[in-house]
Amino acid sequence: MLVMAYYSVILVLSLICCCIYYWKKRNYYSVRYTLIFILAFLSHFCYVLLALSRDVREALIVNKFLYIGGCFFPLVGLFLVFSICKIRFPKWMHFALIAFSCLVYSCVLTAGYLPIFYKSVDLEFVNGVGVLKKEYGPLHVVYIVEIAFFLEATLFALVWGWLKKPEISRRHLAIAAFMQVFSIFAYFIGRAITKDI
Repeated sequence: MLVMAYYSVILVLSLICCCIYYWKKRNYYSVRYTLIFILAFLSHFCYVLLALSRDVREALIVNKFLYIGGCFFPLVGLFLVFSICKIRFPKWMHFALIAFSCLVYSCVLTAGYLPIFYKSVDLEFVNGVGVLKKEYGPLHVVYIVEIAFFLEATLFALVWGWLKKPEISRRHLAIAAFMQVFSIFAYFIGRAITKDI
């Protein structure tokens, strides 16, 4: 029940953050910030649903929704950092980054149908919480490459913006840096500590 409590608390905190964001920015919404809040809330909601799943099919469907955040959150975070740092890049590169994330997500959608993203999937119950047990397939590495690529690009943009653009808001840059880097490191560090969360 501790894991379920953890997921529930994080979901409620995410909802509170969304409400605060709406209250503070209701007259002007930055699309990038809004997408980050929505993707974070969607991911937390899916973690709760995954923990409540009672069969493999249901868990796989929820897992595919969960990967929407996993595949597109780092991209939106990178775009936010580019925007704050006033880094301009060609439209074709913008399209290529979106296409890359879509390609990775299309690999996710094969789970349960083809053994290329997950070789096998099963649902186990640990302390009353549904846990998806997966054996990763050969294309799962593409997801790790995506996360690593966006992390490196974001860190580069943050350092470049901090050093080369003294006119940009340091506060906004620090907030964006924290949101992006913390979420990616939390994924890797959390998985290194325990597979239950």
